[in-house]
Amino acid sequence: MFLGSPKQSQYALSRIEEAAHAMGLFGDQGFVDRYTQLQLDVADLSALYVRFVEQVKRGEELGPDVSMLKVWAAETFSRLANLLVEITGGSGAVAGDIEVNGKKIDVLTSFYNARPATIYGGSSEIQRNILASSVLQLRS
Repeated sequence: MFLGSPKQSQYALSRIEEAAHAMGLFGDQGFVDRYTQLQLDVADLSALYVRFVEQVKRGEELGPDVSMLKVWAAETFSRLANLLVEITGGSGAVAGDIEVNGKKIDVLTSFYNARPATIYGGSSEIQRNILASSVLQLRS
């Protein structure tokens, strides 16, 4: 369940919001559209996570559909990390905290952490195969 936790994505979303406010990006409709979509993706991830946590709390076995949680968590976090690097421009390639209009933001840590997330816990491709086999009712 740890791999599907929305915590990393929620943190990355807060860093994006902080940087965007500091850079005045909420006046750019293109950015606002992307940010809003990512907010919705994080909300979906949170709801999906709660669904599986509740299932575990009830003592129910998790099925192959839990693979959906892992894939969605990894991909959402990756999209968020990519956007943070993108909006900070050339400064997004600097290790450690960068200053954005008086605010210190660590951009690369989320970016680096998002890369292995598609691999650990079973690659996203393997998780997709598990989901496809389940939907198509194929034997493993």
